[in-house]
Amino acid sequence: MADVDTLKSYADKHGLALESGRVVTAGSLVSFRAASDHSLSGSLPGGFEGTIAVMTYGGEDGSSHETLCITEVPESIAFLPKLYCRDASFKHTRSFTLGSEGFESDYRGTEFESEAVNRTWAVQVAADQDDGWLRELFAPTFLDWLGQRSPEDFTFELLEGQLTCRIEGEADDEAALDRLCELTAHVAERIRGESLEEERPDAPFSAPLPPPEPAPEREAADRAVARRDWDEPPKDMMSAIRGYEKVARREPGGWKAPMLLGGGIAALILVLTIPFSLVAGGLSDFGVLAAGSTAVTMVLAAIAIGGFLFWAARRSQVQKRAMRYGQRAFVIKYAAARGLEHEDPRAFHARFLRLDLPGPARNVMFGRHSVTGRETRVLLCSDPSGASAGFEVALVAGPDGPAVASQATPAQTGPSVEGLDDVARRAAEAAG
Repeated sequence: MADVDTLKSYADKHGLALESGRVVTAGSLVSFRAASDHSLSGSLPGGFEGTIAVMTYGGEDGSSHETLCITEVPESIAFLPKLYCRDASFKHTRSFTLGSEGFESDYRGTEFESEAVNRTWAVQVAADQDDGWLRELFAPTFLDWLGQRSPEDFTFELLEGQLTCRIEGEADDEAALDRLCELTAHVAERIRGESLEEERPDAPFSAPLPPPEPAPEREAADRAVARRDWDEPPKDMMSAIRGYEKVARREPGGWKAPMLLGGGIAALILVLTIPFSLVAGGLSDFGVLAAGSTAVTMVLAAIAIGGFLFWAARRSQVQKRAMRYGQRAFVIKYAAARGLEHEDPRAFHARFLRLDLPGPARNVMFGRHSVTGRETRVLLCSDPSGASAGFEVALVAGPDGPAVASQATPAQTGPSVEGLDDVARRAAEAAG
């Protein structure tokens, strides 16, 4: 266990809040939520706001520990939505997510003109990452720091503006905690500095941004949305999602991935167990009878397991499709009813680099809002901590920059017409 007295002393020295059992969310090969042994939060050494968490994984006999430092770099969202910098052994890993259209790769690897970095690090990014921008970030000085001067037990990840830096073990002495804060500050400032080079401070609020880039998944969602008529916008997103459950179930395209998953696992079970059952039957006193009985049992088990996985995957895809269609229908119908146009979220983040938002924007709508009569950007933002259903946000141009109003999205209903209209009114009042 971490030395609580040392952590308490460090918290008192730097004016930090010390907690135990706090739920900490951070990016990883598989995103996780785990309770930390102890965490410190506030203005950390290095001049940034963040959280230090001492984590324990596994049981008492086989437990492992690591110390995390988590901070926000929202300026990076538009340019570097996903970055994993881990041990070189991760070059051999592959990670896929079962999405609404099948299995999707979570990242791709990249290498640089540095043997030291390529030998010791696995650098992985989103599939659509701009390679030119990435190589500007990994300039020779940063590559030299990574390959020659960063500690061996240090890794870091950036997911939609949330930077998580890790060192192995429990950094429960002050020197180790200082070192982790120094490493985190160095990485954060490198990413922030490169992102701010793209800043356009003279861009007016009223200048429209490009629409979302066309994508097959979005186009499929738009076609599905058109299969239902809405006389007026759904009152909230959950109502819209429920309205597309039948549409999602009737679609033929969602069978391939569940069949591959269920059939693949069933075939693997048979390949691994049938030869063993035949050999075991040959050694048994009952011979062929025992072998046949065991083989039949394995076939039934394979069918049962494969069938269950097929059902679970198919159900998951139907739910994901209904969710995607309902989400899309809600924003389309709300925007149309309020006189707003859709904008690309990455372009939005690139325009408003220094804006303090509660999370990355998933949907951006802009225009003269019919309720307030003011030019307004209405956003649906996700919660990077995973602790809530996201946020409803509105921006209106003010004398000192955009006025922002936001509120947490109710988990039971999702974003609602009433909620979005409310934040639009409050942003207009704040702007004056």
